[in-house]
Amino acid sequence: MKISDKIVMYGERTLSNQDLLSAFLGNAIARNLLEKYDSLRHAGRATIAELTSIPKVGLVKAAVIKALFELASRLASGELQKGQAVRSPEDLAEMFMNRLRDLPREVFMLLCLDGRNNVLCVRQVSDGSPAQATPSIYGILHIAVGQGAAGIACVHNHPSGNTTPSRDDKIFTSALKQVCDALQVKFIDHIIIGDNSFFSMAEAGIL
Repeated sequence: MKISDKIVMYGERTLSNQDLLSAFLGNAIARNLLEKYDSLRHAGRATIAELTSIPKVGLVKAAVIKALFELASRLASGELQKGQAVRSPEDLAEMFMNRLRDLPREVFMLLCLDGRNNVLCVRQVSDGSPAQATPSIYGILHIAVGQGAAGIACVHNHPSGNTTPSRDDKIFTSALKQVCDALQVKFIDHIIIGDNSFFSMAEAGIL
């Protein structure tokens, strides 16, 4: 029976992971992908190079796979909306956990906030290596001032899963805080995302 027929007759929730992937990739690629990776989460972490090593997966199919998992990640974390409130470190972690925790490299996100800590905009300001992302303090404040932000929050991930801030993380946070204070922009927190855990610079007294 075709996958489309199964969905129409029985509903998409009755289908296996392989069936659902087959709807986009075909049976052979879906089977090969799940044989190589023991879970969808691990498959979602795969790079383009790793995916193209799977039989029948070329660059185009690898790109489709990456797009599928990115959409799933965005759906799981929810689309950040202008006006969404940031009330706690948990709010920030929840916004980005599913989106950042499985990335193989460090990514640094900036949230610009109004005077009530509602989101004005979200920007990715750095896309680094597995060990480090190096955002520009000038670039961060240029975006914040341009948006008329009363405050900012920062979020980045540690691909290792360990949320302990590095020496560079602490130095960067301190330097950014000094510039924010000088410009009277409130720096509410810097969150590090790990493997289903997070670290708040504000809660730890580093910020």
